[in-house]
Amino acid sequence: MEALVQMARSVQGFQTDLADLRAKWRDLSRPGKPRSAAKEETTPLWSYYQPLLRMLVELGGDATRLEIENAYEKRLHELTKNGDNDIMGNESPRWKVMIGRARKPMIKEGFLDSSKKGRWVITAVGRQATQSKRLGSADKTGSSI
Repeated sequence: MEALVQMARSVQGFQTDLADLRAKWRDLSRPGKPRSAAKEETTPLWSYYQPLLRMLVELGGDATRLEIENAYEKRLHELTKNGDNDIMGNESPRWKVMIGRARKPMIKEGFLDSSKKGRWVITAVGRQATQSKRLGSADKTGSSI
């Protein structure tokens, strides 16, 4: 019986050591982001759709990702939350990563035309969606607008 108790203590000590090592690894792999800092609020992916579509309209309905990012960056203070400026693993701010991630679901929803490689081209459905007040908010239920 004593051997089992000793084994349980060893396992418990190992688990504590492992948790400490994981925390140290997180601190090392994410410089500038202390583990104890509270996670900042971030903008969900679907909330990027309407501002991106509106920017596309302003840019003539057809733009590169860089042109869209530049337009978005000019309005960061009104479009982003604190956590959206966090630097991600690829050394880019979260908002830039999210813009890239938004393209594929926006194509799937019919907001963008994917026929021009490297270009974001708004569709008639996308133009109509810029007028919607709740674009993407029903994304979790499966309905697009």
